[in-house]
Amino acid sequence: MYDVIGNRQKYTRKSSGKRSNYPLQKNNQKNFNFNLYENKKHHSEALPLPVRPHAGPAGSGDKLNREGYETFRSRELGKHQTVTTLRKGPVKVWFSHCKTSGGTGSDAIFELQKGTRIQIEVDEGYAIRWVILRDTEGGKRYSDPEGIKRISSVTPGYKYYFERNAISNSHISGGNQNQLNDDDNNIVVYNYDAPEKIVYMWSHHNKNWDQFKVRDIIVGYVRAPKVRFERDRYDMYYTSIPSSFFKPVLNYDTHNVNAEFKVDNNDIATVTSGGFLKFKRPGTVVFTATCSASENCAKAQCSTTVTTKRDGVTFTSVGLPDVLFSNTPHNLRDYLNNSKTKSGENFDYNDESFSVTSSNNAVLRYDMPYLKFGGTAGEATITFTQKETNFYEAASLSHTIIVMRRDQDGTILIKDANEWKLFCKLVNEKGMTNLNAKLEADINLGGDIAMIGRYDHKYAGTFDGQNHTLTLNWNANTNDIAPFRRVKNATIKNLRTEGTIKSSSYFLGGLIDEATGGSNTVANCVSAVNITSSYTSDRCGAGGLISYIYTNTQVTITDCLVKGAINATGAGRTGMGGFVCYQYGL
Repeated sequence: MYDVIGNRQKYTRKSSGKRSNYPLQKNNQKNFNFNLYENKKHHSEALPLPVRPHAGPAGSGDKLNREGYETFRSRELGKHQTVTTLRKGPVKVWFSHCKTSGGTGSDAIFELQKGTRIQIEVDEGYAIRWVILRDTEGGKRYSDPEGIKRISSVTPGYKYYFERNAISNSHISGGNQNQLNDDDNNIVVYNYDAPEKIVYMWSHHNKNWDQFKVRDIIVGYVRAPKVRFERDRYDMYYTSIPSSFFKPVLNYDTHNVNAEFKVDNNDIATVTSGGFLKFKRPGTVVFTATCSASENCAKAQCSTTVTTKRDGVTFTSVGLPDVLFSNTPHNLRDYLNNSKTKSGENFDYNDESFSVTSSNNAVLRYDMPYLKFGGTAGEATITFTQKETNFYEAASLSHTIIVMRRDQDGTILIKDANEWKLFCKLVNEKGMTNLNAKLEADINLGGDIAMIGRYDHKYAGTFDGQNHTLTLNWNANTNDIAPFRRVKNATIKNLRTEGTIKSSSYFLGGLIDEATGGSNTVANCVSAVNITSSYTSDRCGAGGLISYIYTNTQVTITDCLVKGAINATGAGRTGMGGFVCYQYGL
């Protein structure tokens, strides 16, 4: 584009067949590039009018409202001048092929080659509402339906038509004076909404018509406020919207018309006239605000994306018990209150979409907000389930809890094989090695090998058999087999063991496999377990009561009896003991 301000020399680029970044070069052709006009804004002198859409047809009498205007008159340029760019105030006019000619009368007139492009542009912050092409020539008469085709096309969205009273309706200063008059050949290019800051027009290219001419060009512009939302997008949880209402903040800039609002999906949200969104369910909507055009402002529209999503709760095993006892109901309220949501809001566990269920109500049942003993010792899987709702994503957690009976002193009560096995789990898997326990009945474990204590969790409590009998019928292919596999500082009393232990390996005991620690007691116990080892590579290490007592270990044995037989084969027979096989203790 040529810069024509304050210069009478025509500037052209070096011809290289492509765009060049070289400086503009002068030639000898005359070109009238000018800055004759004052750089000031002409404001409307008309009284304020109601804001309404422009009626449009020629002769309607509508006033051409605007914030300001600029007038470009050919008479001030002189005749026979080449014109490229005109600039005044915030308005710039550029012609692809234009000169001033004599026209009719003594004044100059803009004469455009056929198919010439006129580009009218306003500075940032403004938009073009109308352009008056005053006193046009070239083509058929204004009264002919074909007459308007003097202009072949304009920027889409703008209409153009003959308007005799355009000068009067524009209320420009000096209108209808000094030949700046209303005229039947005035063409108005118009869009009340003023959607563009650049408007293009093309003159006709009809070979049978004279070239298009225009005596004056008046450009009416308005403010183009940057109406915008505070944020381009909003992401929030459905639960975080008070009463499901939300209003994005709208910055009007300098616009003077209240916005109208809409959303693109009313199945997700509706909007009030005040711009409050009411969400029906989670989802995404495009929220649009429109400020209608006013006397001095262009229509403004902006959008933001609003996404509401379901909150999510995360259930974890942290805070849940692994073991419960019959006389201690467990309150889940603290656990549920501490359950974290993605939004940081408190989890609403009172909603009917949330549930707590037990896999075995006979063992453990949920009585909001408590987990209560169902009457039978055992294992129960507690499942927390949050169904998908508008507020929450689906979530669940299953957690298994061992439930044992115990008395008022905290001693575990064991009356059958099931409870014996549960006690083994408490010691071996949960590490509850200091639990005290007592038998309430004779127990037959049959072939189920369930031993108390292991290498990393040695039993250290007091076990009272209350003179009941534990019967075994174990057949193993591994070593270290006894009802109490590992003990450390434990007391075992008043217990009778009987039955059989058979193994192809070594270290077998009728009561205890291995003992460590400085204080162990075995009192008033009877072992009537028949032990058979088929291990032949070395000593079988079988003991009627204890297989192995470690170094620096003390075991006190009082009032105990061994009645079972020990059978071994080959080399295995070289290492057996009636009460204790290996005694390295104190």
